[in-house]
Amino acid sequence: MKINNLLNRGITLIVIVLFIGVSCIPTGITSKVAPLDDIQKEPHGFFFGLKGHIKFDFNLDDFLEPIEPGGGGWFLYNVSYKVSGIFADIIARWFHGRVFMTIELSIKDVPEWASISVFPDTVHFDISSDWETPIESPAILIILNESAPAFNISYFKIVGTTNCTKGPFGILTWIHGSKVEKEFPIVPGYLPLINVTPETNNIHTPPGQITELNISIENLGNGLTLVKSEIIDSPSPNWWVYIQPETVLDVGEEKEASLFIMPPENYTGNDSINLTFTPCYYYDPNNPELQGMPITEVITVRSQP
Repeated sequence: MKINNLLNRGITLIVIVLFIGVSCIPTGITSKVAPLDDIQKEPHGFFFGLKGHIKFDFNLDDFLEPIEPGGGGWFLYNVSYKVSGIFADIIARWFHGRVFMTIELSIKDVPEWASISVFPDTVHFDISSDWETPIESPAILIILNESAPAFNISYFKIVGTTNCTKGPFGILTWIHGSKVEKEFPIVPGYLPLINVTPETNNIHTPPGQITELNISIENLGNGLTLVKSEIIDSPSPNWWVYIQPETVLDVGEEKEASLFIMPPENYTGNDSINLTFTPCYYYDPNNPELQGMPITEVITVRSQP
């Protein structure tokens, strides 16, 4: 047991002495043996300590899947960590089982129509010269409000940071702090939402004469919308009833559709006309997955001379 303790102390002392010796070598000399991706990133001045690396990976298809506005979900991603530099293997073995590397995670550049959080916001790693995965399983929670623009690809960033890690006795910096940012895409889906308001649901029209009824249609959704207007029930084939079949609305736009009614010349009494208004995504109106629920309006018609 005493021999093992002395051996461990001896290795630690050797590493410290080597680090002190290396700290006196100018950066220009040590850059010849530093890993290629570290040459431009090492601290200024004299080289001392190891460089930490943070890497984010994710499945692009998962993040390009449209998210329903007004809803959201969890998305998985990977974060990895390693160290590089002179004595990386020796120092990593010394830290193994003694100290874990902690990475702080945060979100930035979030679109105003989104709420994005990362859980957990800290992850921990074994220190190694090979890429290590965290002890925890990180995930991102994305929630969109109803104003998120349909199928408009936007981006947010995840930021990972670490602090400097000291060696024995807390005197020397053995691993320098790191910071990396990674851009992630986000795609809102289409929200088919309209408001339909007839100027009245009760109309008087003389027999044999055409009467026009204006119906206001407003696009409350998040994309260019084609509204299909249909007559699903009218009093009889002798009635002439017509409504313009399609209305195109931009986000927030309101237009009027005209309903024309003409009862037969010999008709007197009350009857009703049933209409439906179905919002569809303008660029793919026949896709059932991009259509909203039909809105039904019933117009009562009173026909008297």
